[in-house]
Amino acid sequence: MLVDTVAKADALAAALGPHQAALLRGHGAVVVGPDIPQAVMVALDRAENAAVALAAGGPWRAVPHLSPEEVEETARRPLTPATVARVWAGRLNRLPPSPAG
Repeated sequence: MLVDTVAKADALAAALGPHQAALLRGHGAVVVGPDIPQAVMVALDRAENAAVALAAGGPWRAVPHLSPEEVEETARRPLTPATVARVWAGRLNRLPPSPAG
């Protein structure tokens, strides 16, 4: 679903609710965060988790899911500003130098 109208944007916001990511049918994913570093961190985390699930055979065999208790425990872990800053700096350091200098 391409979000190209206010009504679709409102529906996406409602679907996201308190969550940080949603899949858009035919268009990939959308992630949100209070700032760019945290949104990028969420996107990278979701992509890495998807790659692990795929490598584990996700589409072809059942992959164990987290229990509801494990989901709640994971959701309670704070994404602190210090963690976001550390991961953001590490990701920036892995970028190639800018051609402009």
